[in-house]
Amino acid sequence: MADTGKFATTTEDGDGSTVSFALGFPLLDEAHIVVTISGTPTTAFTISLLAQTITFDSAPAAGTANILMKRDTAHTGVWVGGTINEFADGSGVSASDLNNAYLQSLYYAEEQQDRIYDLENP
Repeated sequence: MADTGKFATTTEDGDGSTVSFALGFPLLDEAHIVVTISGTPTTAFTISLLAQTITFDSAPAAGTANILMKRDTAHTGVWVGGTINEFADGSGVSASDLNNAYLQSLYYAEEQQDRIYDLENP
């Protein structure tokens, strides 16, 4: 895993035979990731949130830093149990809901920091 100085971006080298890679960052949901291989977006993979790994349907071709994995957390509403929700007056709020809301804010802030890094380091 290449160290890019970023919070929510990982690059890997494809070798034509390896299909599983460490994500290098946590996710709230499998939908919160954007993956490209040699600049082409792909959805031909599965994510293990528990193991923090991505497994491609077929091995990416050999290349240097040709696999880009980027977290893209939902930034509107609050991520609770797999859906975006808004807290409402008088509603019951669980510790899990609050933890996920905190993580959603943290992850989004990290992603913005990564965007600033990209602008400062073209």
